[in-house]
Amino acid sequence: MIKIKNVQQPLKREVVNQLISAIKRDPDVVFISRYKWSGYKDMYVVEQNKQFIGCCILKFYEDWIKLGPLVLLPQARGKGIGTKLVCKMEHDLKDTNLFCTSTNTRIHKILDSLGFEEIEPKRSPCKIRSILLKEFLEYLSFRSVFEGIRKWISLPRREKRKYYIRQRY
Repeated sequence: MIKIKNVQQPLKREVVNQLISAIKRDPDVVFISRYKWSGYKDMYVVEQNKQFIGCCILKFYEDWIKLGPLVLLPQARGKGIGTKLVCKMEHDLKDTNLFCTSTNTRIHKILDSLGFEEIEPKRSPCKIRSILLKEFLEYLSFRSVFEGIRKWISLPRREKRKYYIRQRY
């Protein structure tokens, strides 16, 4: 049985290890350090039979919420769980402006099917552009650059990064 719940606490160490292991093997997911994962406190967690199988981080910025990173463990992919997760978040956050960026084609398909608007970064609201620049600078580290190069050399090529919004007025 699949259970999706909103939690406001850091992930357990073994869950962070599972996520990092899954991300290292996936060309479509950008590397996120153990330190970053351990610091996230607002998220939706997906469990199957009381076992962790994925999550999506929520980041709150004034009148916007950024969805992601969204990661499902390999055994949970291709079963519609990512769509259920995004639908649940969209329903719970129905009165809020949402945005998401991803190079993951699976995420692109989910957001397209749910009616999120794909936008060019230069046409995105100014607030989103400033958030993305701030996040880019925060993620810039030796480890993230190393992992990016390792994936670029050893794994199939990632898709182009796409930007999505769902605005509520």
